[in-house]
Amino acid sequence: MKKVLALVFVLLLLLPTFATADVIVEPENSFYRTHRDECRRMEGRTFLANGPDGVLNVYTAPGGTVSKTLENGTAFFCQWTYTDKQEIVWGFSERHEAWAPLGYTMVQYDHIAFETDHQNEIVTEEGRTLPLLSTVFLYEYPGAPNPIRLDSVDLTAQKLYTDEQGRQWGYVSYIYGIRNKWFCLDDPQNGDLGQGEKAPIPSGYAVPQALPSASTTGVILSVVGGVSLVTLGTVLVLFRRKKHTD
Repeated sequence: MKKVLALVFVLLLLLPTFATADVIVEPENSFYRTHRDECRRMEGRTFLANGPDGVLNVYTAPGGTVSKTLENGTAFFCQWTYTDKQEIVWGFSERHEAWAPLGYTMVQYDHIAFETDHQNEIVTEEGRTLPLLSTVFLYEYPGAPNPIRLDSVDLTAQKLYTDEQGRQWGYVSYIYGIRNKWFCLDDPQNGDLGQGEKAPIPSGYAVPQALPSASTTGVILSVVGGVSLVTLGTVLVLFRRKKHTD
């Protein structure tokens, strides 16, 4: 009985860990299921279409047929990638249920880009703790637009950054299902600290040398269809001749 009670006590202690664990949601995609071991999970980022001629083709699978065409600037979230034999990196968009060549994209400026730009100005030691507040605004990065409002929350900064106005910001990796956000320690209840959206940045992936196109796919299907019809016609003619001969 004592062992059972001890086990229950340990499980109760672990509940906060389970609650904050990173739940990995895998895509419901046939290519992913077939190549699961070759796909890589990355920290999710928002990519923007940036293809040649003002559009980006996305595909049913890496190297497969064109699923749809996105106008440049169209945003999609991606956290799964696949690298093919030509070293083309493909990202899966849950929104479009398609794979995009990431070399033809830009990345929406986010907390990852901010930390890269300000890595020498960010203190990575745990910093100040905010008392329980009725309202706190969380930003994608210090000065980012469209902050998220949280009510009745206390926060402890895991990283610290001081902006050009001398305001100190704190970083929190996880709070109530929200990840990787910054809050202003000196003015936490202010939701008007946004300074406008920063310009997108290069994705960092190599531009593909060659990709299947919608027109190429159509030609291939037409040729295959034509050959099939000719073959079927030949078989019917031979069958009829044989029948008359018999």
